[in-house]
Amino acid sequence: MTCPECGRAMTEGNARVKGTPLGFLFFGFSWQHLWFEPLDRTQRRRKVIESGKARRAHECPGCGAVLIVGR
Repeated sequence: MTCPECGRAMTEGNARVKGTPLGFLFFGFSWQHLWFEPLDRTQRRRKVIESGKARRAHECPGCGAVLIVGR
């Protein structure tokens, strides 16, 4: 897929907020981060958004795709 912002090839992966129901029971709402995890397991995951922080984003109303802009 080509990035609509810069035209470079995008890495396929998942954006994920780490947290568990068990963690919620013991610690309540704790600091969680949004992570990008490449499908290629030789690459390292990267913290995209720290807990409490926000990034500019775009959502496609047709397909639901979300693009998070910036670091």
